[in-house]
Amino acid sequence: MSMPSSNWAAGAFRRAFQKTVASVFQSRGLSTRRRRSRRPTQQISLESLEPRQMLSVNPAPSGSSAISTNDDSNIAAFVSQNTIGILATVPSAPTSVVAASRNTRLSVTWTAPASTGGSAITDYLVKYSSNNGATWTNFNDGVSTATSCIVLGLTNGTAYVIKVVAKNAVGMSPASANSAPATPLAPALTPTFGSTTATATGFTVQVTNYSSAYTWAGTATASGTVVVSGTGLVTVTNVAPGTSSTATITTTRTGYTGGSNTVTATSVVGAALTPTFGTTTATSTGFTVQVTNYNSSYTWAGTATASGTVVVSSTGLVTVTNVAANTSSTATITTTRTGYTGGTAQVTATSLVGATVPSAPTSVVAASRNTRLSVTWTAPTSTGGSAITDYLLRYSSNNGATWTTFTDPVSTATSSIVTGLNNGTAYVIQVVAKNAVGSSPASANSAPATPLAPALTPTFGATTATSTGFRVQVTNYNASY
Repeated sequence: MSMPSSNWAAGAFRRAFQKTVASVFQSRGLSTRRRRSRRPTQQISLESLEPRQMLSVNPAPSGSSAISTNDDSNIAAFVSQNTIGILATVPSAPTSVVAASRNTRLSVTWTAPASTGGSAITDYLVKYSSNNGATWTNFNDGVSTATSCIVLGLTNGTAYVIKVVAKNAVGMSPASANSAPATPLAPALTPTFGSTTATATGFTVQVTNYSSAYTWAGTATASGTVVVSGTGLVTVTNVAPGTSSTATITTTRTGYTGGSNTVTATSVVGAALTPTFGTTTATSTGFTVQVTNYNSSYTWAGTATASGTVVVSSTGLVTVTNVAANTSSTATITTTRTGYTGGTAQVTATSLVGATVPSAPTSVVAASRNTRLSVTWTAPTSTGGSAITDYLLRYSSNNGATWTTFTDPVSTATSSIVTGLNNGTAYVIQVVAKNAVGSSPASANSAPATPLAPALTPTFGATTATSTGFRVQVTNYNASY
């Protein structure tokens, strides 16, 4: 309620004052009839008085006091001997009204009036409007002097402005300025989660109440990166192994407040690769074996018993050396990798007995060709503990009385062509195998084989047709064929 105009209030106060002064004078047997005075009358405007301000009047013969209150004027006054005072007025308007969105309600705060009007604040009246102040509704929240309240029963999605009026014993203050518009919003979806699954770089977890109607996002501690899939699977990556990380998942949606929840898990230290092996191959100084699950992202190393030395190649071939002949040795192969536990496995093999020369090749066969022989044979049954490195071929035109070594490139193939022979001459062939230790005994001689010149190929003259076929002359006829 607004205060009456100052002129009206002053007039009401003046009437009340005159009535009070009259009653005081009458109680003392004094006449209130005006007397002419030689001294000029001092006139003071009551409109200029502030609460608690005193106004002196002509002194009375003796002290007396009286109080008169006019309910319509909203001004309380008193008379005591020669003093008139205004006791209180309505408060000034509250300020700084702020409304914050909540579900079907607004949380409202304000600042108390700068002036109480000389009478304590007894209540605040809160009003709301859904049409920017064209019409107002009083919010019934009971009597309270708190400078905040929750305005209930509002409609989500509708903008409201709020104003506040202060009350004291005299009356109501002017209304505050309207708050900025605020819109109650439905509560957003708060994410809930299933069980976390730790990974080497973070963790994954399923949102159990995922709804595609919301926009989902996430951030993480421990420098993690968060992705929320279209099915609500949260994937946290870029976390160091063995490090705890908390993902904060938020939901947003037009017409709703924001939702948020957190989920925490510790990334695992990755399981290292455990080596697996193929078949071992014994050597005279140890053995070799292939790692069947070799992965170059790991660092590979090895140690061996029996004073062996172990080397793991870039393709995963394990070579064990420096083992005595015919001695069992176990190689322990380890894998290491940042962010993973260590892996290890063992492989055992026995080195060969001391190597010797190979046994002799067998089954040597020579076949005739023009000025040459085509030769095949069977490899030695024993390499002597050292791999075959070459074969040496020899030929003899006198059934083995003397031998000539055939020079051909180094080869471990079990066949060759011996060239530079004489057609019509019979030859026998023998073969020798070689390894790192030396040359094998010679094979048994092949059966004799004779290089032969190519046969005469007939040539023909012109054909002469006959009633039953044709005839033609061989132009290179030779009676020796």
